Amino acid sequence: MGQNPKRHRKAVTCKFCSGDASAPDHLLRCDGKQGLLEALFEQALDPVEGHRRTEKGIAQSRDHSPDDWRDSMCLALHSLARRRQFITSDDLWDDVGTEAMEGANPSALGSVFRSVAKDGAILLTTAKQESQRAPTHRRPLRVWRSLVYEAGEI
Repeated sequence: MGQNPKRHRKAVTCKFCSGDASAPDHLLRCDGKQGLLEALFEQALDPVEGHRRTEKGIAQSRDHSPDDWRDSMCLALHSLARRRQFITSDDLWDDVGTEAMEGANPSALGSVFRSVAKDGAILLTTAKQESQRAPTHRRPLRVWRSLVYEAGEI
């Protein structure tokens, strides 16, 4: 007697509905939004895809920010790096003022930090700090260490 291949299928528990996610009709029984979220969650765990998307997003924000704005932000960050040992994007916002950020995509600051890091002025640390700006809802920010910090300077 042949065995039924379905009987030997390993069940995978759905992270949302707790049903068998490997069942062919799983999405018929599971909330469609939850099934979509599950698929996105699995995709987000792929570090290569995550890195590719990060690089693409940074390049897009850099390409769509005005050159003069980007140049002024790089100069401001270089100046800030001489005055502060550790820096986040909140620190740059505070230093340049909200007016300087008007009309710019805040995501473009990622490319500014990377550019200044390539110049050798700052280095990314493993530390994170919660943002204090209200629009960011306390999301974690990367902390950068200055390589040009001049202790005792004001």
